[in-house]
Amino acid sequence: SHCRGIAAEFLENSGLFGRKQEHFYDRFRNKVMFPIFDVKGSVIAFGSRVLDDSKPKYINSPETPVFKKRETLYGLNLALETIRKKGFAYVVEGYMDTLALHQAGFENTVAPLGTAFSEDHIKLLSRYAKEAVLLFDGDEAGKKAAARSVETALQAGFPVKIITLPENLDPDEFIEKRGKTAFEAFLESSALSWEDYLLNPIASEKEILLRRKKIIETLKLFSGKDPLITNQFLKKLSLVIGSPQSEL
Repeated sequence: SHCRGIAAEFLENSGLFGRKQEHFYDRFRNKVMFPIFDVKGSVIAFGSRVLDDSKPKYINSPETPVFKKRETLYGLNLALETIRKKGFAYVVEGYMDTLALHQAGFENTVAPLGTAFSEDHIKLLSRYAKEAVLLFDGDEAGKKAAARSVETALQAGFPVKIITLPENLDPDEFIEKRGKTAFEAFLESSALSWEDYLLNPIASEKEILLRRKKIIETLKLFSGKDPLITNQFLKKLSLVIGSPQSEL
């Protein structure tokens, strides 16, 4: 009712409405809304969560002239000051996790919006942070997201650490079940450098052929990467497997 008289093209481009033939419908009907802000604090889109068990569980605004998912980090406008003070940002998987961590006092937390942690996200974050700590769920999807994010960070030459939560727990559930103090202790004790994150599966593999396969797959990540970063990793890898660097 409020939008009567507004041009149809404008309504469609806003991302708030879907269109079936000549009729518009509210894209976010019966959903909890999450305003998405740009760095300056202006609302540029919305996220939402269903109130029942229907699918999809989460829906974001489609991309519009003012909203590009790969160039937006949820919570960055609120996290900026703390990120600058601490020098790093926690990167989680979604807005519910972001809200939970901010409420628990981890105010340097941000999240991508329905996309993987991309080079565009890194470019944006690197203006304010020297490093990112990637915090992922312990399920298979979380592990895959972590692997992709490490590869992206290597491509961009941006320092990252990785924390994988216990299986079946996301940050919100961890804090709710075990408390803020336990969560903080877990973060401090579980953060892995990107080198150790890549090396641990190799070091723990006892079967020679499988270990060789993991080494080959890992080294593929460094094709075309910064020679200094590659050399740094090769030195550590040679120590782990007990072979001279020249043989790798």
